[in-house]
Amino acid sequence: MTEVKKPMGIVAKILSLLNITEEGRIDKFFGKQRSLLTKDIKNLNKNLDTLKNQEVDDLEELNEQLEDAEVRVEEAYTSVAIKDIATNEAASKFAIVYWENIEKAESEVSRIKEQIEKTKERYAERRKDIQEQIAERERRLSKIQ
Repeated sequence: MTEVKKPMGIVAKILSLLNITEEGRIDKFFGKQRSLLTKDIKNLNKNLDTLKNQEVDDLEELNEQLEDAEVRVEEAYTSVAIKDIATNEAASKFAIVYWENIEKAESEVSRIKEQIEKTKERYAERRKDIQEQIAERERRLSKIQ
């Protein structure tokens, strides 16, 4: 016995044309997921670029502060006026202030150097985190392509 084909109903024709069958829905779902992952990767790469720019700006500012602090160290070593050491008594009193000023200036240099290192570490951690997120999304994208 020969099977008689039924004509497709209007709804079936529209679904077929719109590719909204089960296969079409699955393709649409994965297409959307690929699109979202691609968008995430793009945005994360933008975040990475922004982060690099912020790091450059922050380090430039800290390096300028370091240069100024190093100048203050030199000034602290050379800031001796005749009036400060006019007598032995004055020189003895001034020596205490002299070394305190040097200590403060050198401490500031050390503090800024530590801040530079911490800033580099902080940005390296952030970069690593973003790169891991990118790698994870790329891995997922490769699984659904």
